[in-house]
Amino acid sequence: CTFVKTPLLCGASTNQPTSLSASDKSDHKHTRRLVSPTPSPALSCPNGNKKFQFTLTTDKYGGETSWSLFGSDGAEVFNLDDFGNQSNYDWETCLSEDICYTFSIKDSYGDGICCGLGDGSYSILYDGVEIAAGGDFDKSETHLVGKRCIPTLSPSWSPSFSLKPSSSPSTKPSFEPSLSLKPSSSPSSWPSFPEELRQEREKERGVLITLFKATGGERWKRNEGWIEESREHCDWYGVTCYDGFL
Repeated sequence: CTFVKTPLLCGASTNQPTSLSASDKSDHKHTRRLVSPTPSPALSCPNGNKKFQFTLTTDKYGGETSWSLFGSDGAEVFNLDDFGNQSNYDWETCLSEDICYTFSIKDSYGDGICCGLGDGSYSILYDGVEIAAGGDFDKSETHLVGKRCIPTLSPSWSPSFSLKPSSSPSTKPSFEPSLSLKPSSSPSSWPSFPEELRQEREKERGVLITLFKATGGERWKRNEGWIEESREHCDWYGVTCYDGFL
């Protein structure tokens, strides 16, 4: 990549203010990365989609920062790294309302992007509303993005996660999901549901699997049953279902 005043994508012109379409590790149809202070026409999303906007300011070690956005269907929307030091970036795209997305930001050194080595920060807007912001984390921070995330989560769920190493001398971070209250007492069997309800349950399961992978679920203190194909997700540790649904 070439950097002239403002960081640009590989292959972009380095002399003119530019608004680039998404060839940036994403083939999303309605994606732009804004790389110029020059005002650009507002991105208009088609019906059934909402606008996602992400703003990033790196600290003195921008090369340690990376971020990603994946759909519960497994589709990669963004997966980016290799940023400049103390630089500003903006991205926007249209996201389907029918999919729950998992956003993750990481710092390879483990000291976040604020505040000891520069005032780095980030902000996420969904449908024009800021749903997350920060910078003071350790190795990573994760948020769920999208209208589909809300109805599939129990009232006790918090859709944001921050992975911090355990204060104990263990070499691995210690994390326990705050999914719900206690493991389900129902037997590990797959109940029978009409086709429409079965699809709903598959979407719920996909959201949980995405969360597990994005937050390093294999290192949780308790992860009994998680992502086992032979076990129904209502039987995974910490997941509580009511009438077969989250």
